[in-house]
Amino acid sequence: MPPFTRNAIKQSFWKLLSVKPLSKITVRDIVDDCGINRNSFYYHFDDIPTLLNEIMKDEGERIISNHTQDSVEECLNEICKRLLENKKAILNIYNSLGREVLVHSLMKTCEFLTEWYLMELKEETDENTRRAVIHFAKCFFFGMAIDWMNTGMSESIFSYNHQMCRILECGVREFLASYSEKEG
Repeated sequence: MPPFTRNAIKQSFWKLLSVKPLSKITVRDIVDDCGINRNSFYYHFDDIPTLLNEIMKDEGERIISNHTQDSVEECLNEICKRLLENKKAILNIYNSLGREVLVHSLMKTCEFLTEWYLMELKEETDENTRRAVIHFAKCFFFGMAIDWMNTGMSESIFSYNHQMCRILECGVREFLASYSEKEG
């Protein structure tokens, strides 16, 4: 089957997520919206959770691959901007039983952001310390994102990102400085 059918299914599903909760979307809704039959849907996807998982994986990879910012704050703001463009769909996923797919995709994106941001640690620290700092920062960004979704995804996130990135940056620098002193 042509790949445009698979993409049409994804686009219809994403569109439907913007207007109704995930739990209310059926395969019938999707196939009616994109003008295909049920068999075509099941040729491409086992079920709606499989479709959701692929869409979230695609979105996470798109955000990561389009990363062209110079700072972690710029990258974080770009991620937030992309999420805000799809706010209704994201909140419909987040407030549903399909939330674990969104959470998994978000965690992968936070891990990428953190590893990119802390790349310079490769030469400054041992592997265990570097992994610990990356784990801490990943959880820091992930916690920020979950809290943001819990509170309705306000657009004030951009000024908040600035403050949180400064806190993280200062904390990591202070930790590494104190760690270097103890080691040296």
